[in-house]
Amino acid sequence: MRKRYRSIAGIIYDILNCIEKGSDTVTSVSTCANLPYDRAKSLIEKLIEKGFIEKSQSNKLYLTDKGKAVEKKLGELRDLMEALGFKL
Repeated sequence: MRKRYRSIAGIIYDILNCIEKGSDTVTSVSTCANLPYDRAKSLIEKLIEKGFIEKSQSNKLYLTDKGKAVEKKLGELRDLMEALGFKL
């Protein structure tokens, strides 16, 4: 049986959604989003550079307003795609 892969949009949604739901470290996000630690860390660093996530002095992760807006839009897109019979 062929394994179903997630799109990059789906992975980014999962990362942002995990942080929104309380995962606040790279380890907890990688577990929640079902990603290898190194891949989660790399994507989180890119999302920090783009201004979607902030990291506190104690290395806790938080969504910015921009990150919350993107997480909401990706969630809406995911719902629409699933209603059409596709996966995001």
